[in-house]
Amino acid sequence: MKAVAYQKASPISSTSALIDIEIDAPTAQGHDLLIRVQAVSVNPVDTKIRHNVNPEHNQWKVLGWDAVGVVEAIGEAVTLFKVGDIVWYAGALNRQGSNSELHLVDERIVGHKPKSIDTIEAAALPLTAITAWEMLFDRLKVPTSSPLNTTILVIGGAGGVGSMAIQLLKQLTNLTIISTASRPETAEWVKQLGADFVLDHRQPLAEQITKLGLNAPTYVFSTTQTDQHLPDIAQLIAPQGHFGLIDDPEQLDIKPFKSKSVSIHWEFMFTRSMYQTEDMIKQSELLNQISTLVDAGKIKTTVTQVLSPINAENLKQAHLQIESGSTKGKIVLHGFLILNCQIKDKIWQVSRLPYINNAVVYYSSDQKVQFLQINRMLQHVDTKFAFVFLNQLFLWSELPIVDLTVQLNHLKMQFGLANLQWVRKMTRDHQNYVV
Repeated sequence: MKAVAYQKASPISSTSALIDIEIDAPTAQGHDLLIRVQAVSVNPVDTKIRHNVNPEHNQWKVLGWDAVGVVEAIGEAVTLFKVGDIVWYAGALNRQGSNSELHLVDERIVGHKPKSIDTIEAAALPLTAITAWEMLFDRLKVPTSSPLNTTILVIGGAGGVGSMAIQLLKQLTNLTIISTASRPETAEWVKQLGADFVLDHRQPLAEQITKLGLNAPTYVFSTTQTDQHLPDIAQLIAPQGHFGLIDDPEQLDIKPFKSKSVSIHWEFMFTRSMYQTEDMIKQSELLNQISTLVDAGKIKTTVTQVLSPINAENLKQAHLQIESGSTKGKIVLHGFLILNCQIKDKIWQVSRLPYINNAVVYYSSDQKVQFLQINRMLQHVDTKFAFVFLNQLFLWSELPIVDLTVQLNHLKMQFGLANLQWVRKMTRDHQNYVV
C-alpha cells in the first residue's frame, strides 16, 4: 500500500524529510479497525515528531493524526463498528500514523463521522476537537453555566485547537470568550466562530483586557507560544483561576501563579491511548458527541485549505506552512494518487475518490490510457451518487468504459459498451444531485 514516511528526523527542507513509499498492508486484530483512509489533516504534532523523533534503525515512521475513512476489516474484539462504517479519529502517537492507504486504529478512540459534512470537512476536526474538549471539560472543568460575566481567554484562537475551543465554548457554556489574533483575517475568523472580544497577541494582553473593562479571566487556555505570554497570563488571570496549556515551552516558571492560587493544567490528547487508561473509550464517546453537534449545525469545520493527492510533496507543503506559525484553521489532504496519465495531450491525475474503494487505470506500453475499470463502490453509496460519479467519469476520461461494476446496497449493475447510452441518460437525470 502507499504511504508517506521518513527514516531520519530532519528539517522539512531535507529531501528525505517525507518520502512516498510502498509498505505491506496491516491486519486488524483485537480492538483494531482497519481503515481505508480517504482524507487526513496536518497538525503541529506532525512537524514536531518529524523534526525530533527518529524511528528504529531502517524502519519507516508514518505520521498523521487526523483521518476520515471507511472500515475495511475489524479485529475479533471489536463491538462498536462494522465493515463499511465511515469513521473519524485522531489515532495514537505510539503507533503508525494515518498518512497511508490503510491504517490500524483502536475502536475505543474512533467515532462515527458526521453525516452532514463531507470527508474533507470532517478530516479537519478530530484531533483539535478532542484536545479542546478535554482541556475545557476534563482539565479546566469549565461548567456549562457560570456567574454572569465570567470570562475565558483563548490564546491562539485562530489555530486548529483554538478554533474548536471557541466553538465549543459558544455552544456549550455561557462564558464571555476573549480570543487573541494578530491579523485582520484571523481576527475576523475568531469572531465568526464566536469570540466576543479579540486581543492582539503581539501587544501586552493584560493592558488590553483592562482597557476593554472586562473581568479578569477565570480561565486561560494557551494553545501556542505560552513561554512568551506567561508573565502576562500571571498578571491578568483571576485569583483562584485555572490555567491550561497544550504547547511545549522550553521552560515554564509557575511561581508567579502561587500568590493567586492558580491551578495549572496540561492537556495531551494522546494520554488515554498511550497509557491504555480505563476511560480510553471516552474519546470515542467524545467524537460521537462532536459529530452530533456538527449535524445539529452547532459546530462547523475549520478546514481552510485543501491539497490533493495525499503524497510527500503536498505533506511537505502543509508542514512548511504550519511551521511558519501563520496557519488559520486546518489544512486537509485527500485521495491517494494512483498514477499520472496522458489523455489527448493533457496530464490527468487519477486518485482514489471519496466512497470509491478500488479504482484502477489500465494503460498500454506507450503510456496512453486504453480504458478505466472501477472494480466496486462501497455499499453505503446511494444510487444518485453513483450516477453523478459515472457522469463525471465520462466527462473526465473521454474514453470507452469497457467494464464497470457498481455495488449499490445489494444491487449489482454491470455496465458495458452496449448500454452506455442508457447510463448517460441516467446520469443526465441525476445531474443536479449534490454530493
